[in-house]
Amino acid sequence: MKRKGLILKIGILIFQGIFLLAATVFSIYSQDTRSYISPTPGEFPIVASTVFNNLIGPQKSDLTDIKESGFNLCMHSSTSERFEKLLENMEGTGLKLLPHNSSFLCTENSTEEEWTEKLSAFVNKFKNNPLIAGWEFNDEPQWRELPEMKKRYDLLRALDPNRFILLNLVGELDKKYTGPCKTLSEYLDSVQTYFNLNVWSSDLYPIWIRNNKFEVRYQNFYDDLEIFSKKAKESGIPMWAYCESMEYTAKHHSRPAGTLSYLSFEAFSALAYGAQGIVYWTYWMRPPTAIEHYLSALVDLEGNRTPAWYAAKSVNSQIRALEHVFLGAELIECVHTGNISLKRIIPSLQQFGPIEKLTNEEKGVLVSHLKNGAHNYLMIVNHDVLNKQKIHIVFRKAASVTQLKVSSSGKLTKNNVKSNKNITLLPGGYSIFEWK
Repeated sequence: MKRKGLILKIGILIFQGIFLLAATVFSIYSQDTRSYISPTPGEFPIVASTVFNNLIGPQKSDLTDIKESGFNLCMHSSTSERFEKLLENMEGTGLKLLPHNSSFLCTENSTEEEWTEKLSAFVNKFKNNPLIAGWEFNDEPQWRELPEMKKRYDLLRALDPNRFILLNLVGELDKKYTGPCKTLSEYLDSVQTYFNLNVWSSDLYPIWIRNNKFEVRYQNFYDDLEIFSKKAKESGIPMWAYCESMEYTAKHHSRPAGTLSYLSFEAFSALAYGAQGIVYWTYWMRPPTAIEHYLSALVDLEGNRTPAWYAAKSVNSQIRALEHVFLGAELIECVHTGNISLKRIIPSLQQFGPIEKLTNEEKGVLVSHLKNGAHNYLMIVNHDVLNKQKIHIVFRKAASVTQLKVSSSGKLTKNNVKSNKNITLLPGGYSIFEWK
């Protein structure tokens, strides 16, 4: 009898252990999950990163220029005092802010009590301000920082549970950042178990100069967009993407100044993959550092507009005009044509969405099917950032196709398309259609 009782107790303990283990595993994957908290409800987020010279401080006129160039979000790293002034100047501009403060960072010389007090004081000071759209928590965290960073992230969420938090991740494997992970997808899964992100954000820049040779890193760029967009679809958490808008030189490579073709290529490629936010790095030129020498951005160190400012304004006005296409869009499928160095690429395209056949020139194009509510959209982006490209499309006879065009002033027009269409894509440019 005693033996039977002992066996029963052991059985109960084993059952309880299995139950607790299952509950723990479930909690890891379900804790504090939430739907996307948009920092700009009803508007597509276009973010200007670094919005004033920290040596001078924020000026009202600077914010007017930012709004004029099509941004609706500002992102900056500074002190409480500087943010007070910035928010004061933002009144009435229509802009909102994603602030970053040093209290969010992992520092080895501060105790948990010290950083908790500092982070809490910063967030509590600003969280009731309606111009705060959310928080820029961290940029490209290193793998070793993740456990300690999670404590700060959890505290931030507890202090302000209903706002957007941006944690931007690297877009390719790098042991310093992605640790022992064998794939980028594995890395994203690992990060998500720590942070329960409400946005997938990455910043892989494809255009660079290495060994005095201009290069577009197609494979890395599209791998990044493909993996992040896949995670977005699987998790229901949207994807954001960064555009390189600051010219600089580093030890082994350099980045060219932003041009209309470069910015268009990066932004509209990301949008073709379903991106729900675009961040420009950076709006304001930064002083040089020990490892990078900055040469230009959308505005220079004194705040003067550069040619890149006008290029960004053009791209942003087009995104704004097509907001009904991109905001809330779901990626159905993406394919690539041409002969660029890329896996899974085809010479030309047949039987895709409303397309019967598409022929292109040498570099080829990205072709995307986006769906937004009951509407289907076809997006075609030129792979070539240096040259125009002619393409020819034969649409299916049963398809009713409309081409959407945005003028230089940002005005949207719609034109019905016949079964055959010749198009000349600008360098890094795109064309977009709606069909039934």
